Amino acid sequence: MHGYGYQDMDFGARAAQAGVTCMPRDDLWALHVWHPTPPGTMPENQRNLDRYLRTHGEFLRQHTSDEDLEVDVDWGLWWHYHTDRGGAVVRAANRLWAVSRDRRHRIALPDEDWLRNLGHSPDGFTTISAPDVEQTIDHGTADQ
Repeated sequence: MHGYGYQDMDFGARAAQAGVTCMPRDDLWALHVWHPTPPGTMPENQRNLDRYLRTHGEFLRQHTSDEDLEVDVDWGLWWHYHTDRGGAVVRAANRLWAVSRDRRHRIALPDEDWLRNLGHSPDGFTTISAPDVEQTIDHGTADQ
């Protein structure tokens, strides 16, 4: 992971997958000091969240709900629609849309070049009705 966010959760997930268990000890304690999020770090945070979910997603799904996993996702960022995250690309009303794994969120794709960015082939999208796309939450248009 690079930059700000999710290193502690990644460490915890790796420890749990390796079989590490927690044991309560009254004589030990930890303190996390709150600090404001540094300006300009939200893209780093979301990329780290994306990596965390892609790396540990199957393990985490066995131990928590999808809603808990996605609580911090900023759906306006295109990499959350990648095939590695279960995203799909659909065409509706002569427009390409990336939709999330749960098919509740969408982001418009400016052109077909975005298919490669999201791990899709040019032949790998489906056509759905405009009303079906309109039932998803719109998060704008993908950009860099």
